[in-house]
Amino acid sequence: MFSPRYWSVSLPAWGMLLSVTLSTACSRPGPGDLPAVGELASVPRSALEGGISLKTGIGASQRRAPTINPRAQQFYDQGLAYQASFDWVRSSRSFHQALAEDPQLAAAHLGLARAFLGLGAPVDALRLAKRAVAQGENLDLPPRERHWLRLGELQMTAVALNGGRRHRGHQAYLQAIEAFLEAYPDDLHARVLRGNGDFSPDGWGQVGIEGSLAWYRRTLEIDADFFPAHHFLTHSLENLGRYEEALEHARRYAELAPSVPHAHHMVAHIAPRLNGWSEARVKLEVADALHRQSFDGDHLAPAEDWHFGHNLRLLGVVNLYLRDLPSAEASYRETFDLPYGGHRAGSYCAPWIEFLLLSKRFEEVLDAAESCEERGSALAGVLGAAYSGEAVLALGRLEKAKADLSRAQAHLRDLLPTLGTGHSERSYGFTGQLAVDLLDLKIRLLDQGSEDTQGQLLALAEYLAFGHSVDAWAKGWPRLGELANFAADAGKGQLASRLRELRDLIRPSANEAPESPGCHGG
Repeated sequence: MFSPRYWSVSLPAWGMLLSVTLSTACSRPGPGDLPAVGELASVPRSALEGGISLKTGIGASQRRAPTINPRAQQFYDQGLAYQASFDWVRSSRSFHQALAEDPQLAAAHLGLARAFLGLGAPVDALRLAKRAVAQGENLDLPPRERHWLRLGELQMTAVALNGGRRHRGHQAYLQAIEAFLEAYPDDLHARVLRGNGDFSPDGWGQVGIEGSLAWYRRTLEIDADFFPAHHFLTHSLENLGRYEEALEHARRYAELAPSVPHAHHMVAHIAPRLNGWSEARVKLEVADALHRQSFDGDHLAPAEDWHFGHNLRLLGVVNLYLRDLPSAEASYRETFDLPYGGHRAGSYCAPWIEFLLLSKRFEEVLDAAESCEERGSALAGVLGAAYSGEAVLALGRLEKAKADLSRAQAHLRDLLPTLGTGHSERSYGFTGQLAVDLLDLKIRLLDQGSEDTQGQLLALAEYLAFGHSVDAWAKGWPRLGELANFAADAGKGQLASRLRELRDLIRPSANEAPESPGCHGG
């Protein structure tokens, strides 16, 4: 059963809908014969090893490494900076460049391990962490550096474990970081690492919880300009619903790392919660421009940068909210057309198809759903079949919708055993389960129309409405509008009204935005 903790809410009624328990597995190769890294993103290994120059404007994240080669140190620091902004490809390239300058820089192998973990490749991550430790044992490294390398191995080991062994490994990892900090209390990187790890051993700060805050804040007491702490505080405070504080740190992050798309994007995570939809659009457009400028210079394909599509999705929903429908449609469509691999081949189908559902363009939904289902990942199969079912149901073809539901359920059974224990992978499982449950409830609403079915649909809607994260408003607001339209068309007026009320709870202010996005009601 998926944990409601992922969405920072606790709604037992929705928990009752999630009846599938995730089993665990290691990451698998990407689709086709591409030598790819990670089931989550399937980035070609060649993209991770490409050249990169020294950059400016990406934030300072220095950590003194045991090297006498100044360029190795610079590329190593650059790798850390990109990693703190979730740019796994450029981080990996920077660490490779550091190793080209100094092959004995064991800490760069650990940096690569963490980049591979970010890509959803825990087996590769553990292998590289062990390599870093083994290389360090053959070198005359100071105790601090040997301890640092060992922390990485403990982290990757904990990520690879299952069940109770994973919990014990996680606790051992946290205790080791705290022991490191007792010896080296001013180590900024260790402090943010401890905050990252509070939620899970593979945490990167996106799902920070109350316990994480003190670690990040103490980091800023030591160095007020250490941008990773501002970044991770933004996520943590957002997940806790403390938007005013989160926005302060997001804006500071953008000031400290002005060339990083994700830094500007983070302002747009928070601003809509505080009436700042126009500011969000500006920041998303800045991030989009920075992405596009960087692709040619870094010889990087847009589909090799996971963040490009994510930023486009948020730009689409902000433009939708502000009634700029042509711009919203363009962003959603471009996201759909990105040739992502791995599970993202499925999840990036969603924004465009849900926009079409909201717009009641059901024949176009069928075409897009077919394309999605053929994209080669189990998640794409789930979503394609489920969206097809929603479209044919709206067109009055109940039996075809039931057949699509059966197909979506079969894809979901294929998907769940492939997912590991990391929170990113669990989120893909949640996405698939949500799609199946939505179609199932819609069918039962038309086929039976029971009070129980309406109650379950409202429980799901409340789950979408009350989440604090960016995914709550970016996914929830358009989706709840579509569900309200569906209920109204089914003659369930009271249900439609309540769904619209829940949708409007996502809005910071009823005075700023229009009553509807202009998509056929709602």
